[in-house]
Amino acid sequence: MLRSRLILVLLGLAVLSPMIVAQQADEAGKPDPKVALMKLYRTQGATWSHRMVSWSRGGLAVSSTETSKVEKATDAAATLSVAGRSKDGNHTWSSNAIVYFNKPAPEFLAYAGEKLVEETLDMGFAKFPCKKHRLTLEGQQLTTWVSTEHHPLIVKQVSLSADATEIRKLTSFQSTETDPWLLYRMVGRSWTLKTTATMPGQDPIVSGTRQTVTALEANATTITLEVLDSELKPMAGAEPMETRIELVSQAKKPAAMIEEGESAVETLRTGAGEFECRKSKLGASTVWMSTVWPTLLVKSQSANLVSELASFDLGHDASRLYRKAGNSFTQRITTTMGAMTFTSYTRQHVLKVEDETVTVAHISLDQNGREIGRNEVTMPLPASGDPLLGYDGQREELVSTPAGSFPGLVQDVGNGMKMWTYHGLMVRLEQKTDEIVMVMEVSELKLE
Repeated sequence: MLRSRLILVLLGLAVLSPMIVAQQADEAGKPDPKVALMKLYRTQGATWSHRMVSWSRGGLAVSSTETSKVEKATDAAATLSVAGRSKDGNHTWSSNAIVYFNKPAPEFLAYAGEKLVEETLDMGFAKFPCKKHRLTLEGQQLTTWVSTEHHPLIVKQVSLSADATEIRKLTSFQSTETDPWLLYRMVGRSWTLKTTATMPGQDPIVSGTRQTVTALEANATTITLEVLDSELKPMAGAEPMETRIELVSQAKKPAAMIEEGESAVETLRTGAGEFECRKSKLGASTVWMSTVWPTLLVKSQSANLVSELASFDLGHDASRLYRKAGNSFTQRITTTMGAMTFTSYTRQHVLKVEDETVTVAHISLDQNGREIGRNEVTMPLPASGDPLLGYDGQREELVSTPAGSFPGLVQDVGNGMKMWTYHGLMVRLEQKTDEIVMVMEVSELKLE
């Protein structure tokens, strides 16, 4: 009964007593205005998993897993699905719920309280800034760490009582939300705009600009802007200009994202290829911004001026790992079949680069990271392309892994398989069927 009550509390569906509601409000304070309330549930397709381990007095530890997904999200509400399985595979459960946004449950408001202590939890695959919330419920002490970026995502929860203990930890999280800063997260990426000005009785005047990501820090990027002539070559006498852009929280949109007036999604073809765009009116101009890279201007049109994307180099170098000795790439492979879970690792380590060849050690590791096999291979080293990787309809997402977050080119391979690649490296792969769940993800990456 208590477990069912706690599940309802987690979903925000339980009706708590006025005393408990007042206690939460007093201890947590008003919701922090920096937290976007209910953001997790507003993201259709968002998926996350928890692992729960519980102990009762005199008993053995019992573990289980749960996976939740936002099946549908509207302006008013979200439909959630939750599916769980015990470790031995003998017990499964599933449920559905509707969460309304206009009146968040009291515990959800408390999870965002201004008075709460803030802590950052490292869950192995990603780090999550959290609010730490405590609640006493029917003699049970419930301590919950809730993401401030994806409220009310529970990152960790510890439940203590006289007779039992349960620990819930987030084991995976994938948001389908478009990263507003995605365009700027790849050094070497560049895009060129061609601008044509027309005046009555005069020949069209053609010029251009090229922007290139030249440096990337944890929370900032540097863009180099070149002014181009009518042939889209660097204009004589025009020096490149550098601009530093702060990559702030996703809750704050970049200034380049157009949100004025009504907008519609259209597919637009330019000299750089075909793009899905959000079409908007901005004063006297009509603009088309990419839906995948929200700050990428694909086209702008006014009475006498048209700017259009002429080229787009995504900046991924498929052979970058192999261009410097000492680079390495470690993958963790986790396979779950019924009640059994297997973990192993593989590593590529670049030993030597010379005479247009590269020598790589392919290493197999056991679940504890101990080497159990090795094979060294020498192969030709391809030259860098120009462009590194031209645009051809690819889609990209910011994907979280134990080694960090990367702008990954995403492919739905079919048969329940989806993968993300970064500089030609498979940083994450998911395969889910009725019988098996396999996740391959980068756990360590040295890429210079």
